[in-house]
Amino acid sequence: MKIAKIYLGNSKLRVIEKIVSTIWIFVGIAAFVWAYISHPPVIHLLWPLIAGYLVIVVADRRKRDLILGPLDPKDMFGLMVFFLPLGLIEVVLLISNVFDLSFWRGILPGMFVYIFWSWFGDTRYIADCYLCFRDHPFEGEKKCPSCEKVFKGGGWTGFKAHWNEHHASELPYEELWDSLCDRHKKKAVSYIDPSIESYDPLFRRRPVTQKFKHQKLCDLNLPNPILINLAKNGVTHIHQLIELTEDQCLSLSGIAQKTMGTIKQKLSLHNLSLGMEKEKIDSLAAVDLANNEIDFLGLSRRLRTLLAPYELNTTKDLLNLGEAKIYYLPRLGKASFNEIARALVEKNIWSRI
Repeated sequence: MKIAKIYLGNSKLRVIEKIVSTIWIFVGIAAFVWAYISHPPVIHLLWPLIAGYLVIVVADRRKRDLILGPLDPKDMFGLMVFFLPLGLIEVVLLISNVFDLSFWRGILPGMFVYIFWSWFGDTRYIADCYLCFRDHPFEGEKKCPSCEKVFKGGGWTGFKAHWNEHHASELPYEELWDSLCDRHKKKAVSYIDPSIESYDPLFRRRPVTQKFKHQKLCDLNLPNPILINLAKNGVTHIHQLIELTEDQCLSLSGIAQKTMGTIKQKLSLHNLSLGMEKEKIDSLAAVDLANNEIDFLGLSRRLRTLLAPYELNTTKDLLNLGEAKIYYLPRLGKASFNEIARALVEKNIWSRI
C-alpha cells in the first residue's frame, strides 16, 4: 500500500511550532514544580539568577536611554561588581543543597528536559521547496506543479495569476513561491524556445583576417591605465608585450607587481605568456577576441545584471549559445539583443549576413 506524501507549508509549520513550544513550556514548568515539591529549598537557587538578569536589563535600558548604544565589554566589567556577589551566593546555595538526596531527585527531570531541549528545542520549522517535493524538473519549460500548464518564455510569467485562480486551495501562492529553492526559481539557459526553430539569423561569425603582429594591446581587454603606461614605454602591440620577460616588464615605468598579475591573467585567456621566443611569436595565429571576458563587449550594467544568472564568463560562452538562443534568452528582450549584437559588430566579432 502506497502512502501519500503530505506537504507542510509554513502556515502549518507555524502551528506545529506553537504546539511544540507550548509542550516544552509545559514540560519545563512541570519539571520545576516537581523539583520544588521534592526539595522546596531549590526555589532559593533562582533568586541570584533573577537578580542578575534584572541588573543587566536595567543597565542596558539606562544606557540606551542615554543614547550611548548597547552594552560593550567595558560595561560588563563594571557590572561584575554586582555579578561577583550574586555568583558567590549562587555557589553557596548550591553547596548547601548538593548533599541532600531530595535535591538530586528533584532536579534530575529538569536536567533531562534541559538536555533534550538543547538538542531539539531550538529547531526552526521552515517549509521545503514545494517543487522539489513534487519532483518538478530544474531544466526546461516551467510548468504548474498541479496541472502541468506550461508558461511562456521558459520562465514563470503568468504563474501567480494561474495558481491563485485554480490552485490557491492547495497552498497559498506566497507560501509556495517563498519556499522555492534558487534552482527552481532560476530560468535556465538550457530552455529552448520553440520559436528558435523558425528563427532567421541576421548575423554570422566574422573570420579573423588581421595578422597577429598587427593586433594592438586593446585586443587583450587590458584596463586603460595599463594600456596608457605601456604605451608611454613604447609597447602598443601584443607581440611587443610578450617579447618582454617579467623582469623587463616590471622595469617599465608605471608597471607594478599588481599590474603584472592583471597582464598575465589577460594573456593566459589567449594561451599567451611573457618571455616567448621570437620564432614562436612569428608562427602565432591572430588572437581570437571572443576569448576575452564578457566585459570586453562594454555592455550596460542592466544587461550585465540580466546575463549574470547564466554564468557567461567569456564572450565565447555567449557566442556558443548561438544567435537564436541569445535572442530568446529568458528575461532578455529585443532591445537587449540589439545591444549585444551592436557590441559584437563593433568588436568585429559578428558581421551582418
